[in-house]
Amino acid sequence: MKKILTSLLLLLLAAVLVCGLVACADVDKTGDWETATYDRDTKLGKGDKTITVKVIADGQALTFTVKPTRKTWRTRWSRLN
Repeated sequence: MKKILTSLLLLLLAAVLVCGLVACADVDKTGDWETATYDRDTKLGKGDKTITVKVIADGQALTFTVKPTRKTWRTRWSRLN
């Protein structure tokens, strides 16, 4: 009985891992995506605030989650002036 339960749990774990990999699939590198630097959802930075940007092109979507620090914000904004 214990061996059957262990086998079922391992099978369930394998199924969950496969579903997770499918959910994190890359976008097809065609059209506008051929020269893209990022081809999957990406998290950048380690700051307190969160900015989420969703890019949609050629019917495919990519999400960037940016977590800038106060220093990063100050540096970027000062360069714009």
